[in-house]
Amino acid sequence: MYLKILAIGTLKDYDNWAKSVENVGRFTEYKLTEHQFLMPGLIDCHIHAPQMPNIGLGLDKGLLDWLQTYTFPLESKYNDINFAQHVYEKVIVSSIKFPKKFTIFF
Repeated sequence: MYLKILAIGTLKDYDNWAKSVENVGRFTEYKLTEHQFLMPGLIDCHIHAPQMPNIGLGLDKGLLDWLQTYTFPLESKYNDINFAQHVYEKVIVSSIKFPKKFTIFF
């Protein structure tokens, strides 16, 4: 289902708008209560899957130190297909748990 937002405002704003639109009845209306909010689908433009095991590591290091201490040693382990498969499966499963509409994995 696709949702097109036609108006954001008060109920009075909506009523005034609805009176001015022809065939307003052909739309399905969703009105949020004062305790609801609209959250769009999130898009993660890319995920560096091989780096998942490094999440949260080396926050005290600069980029070059982080690469040498964590990234390069970790990436050398991906020669082992079993290790790579284990990590990528965890990445996919954890990504499905969060509300994203679109993700590119590297």
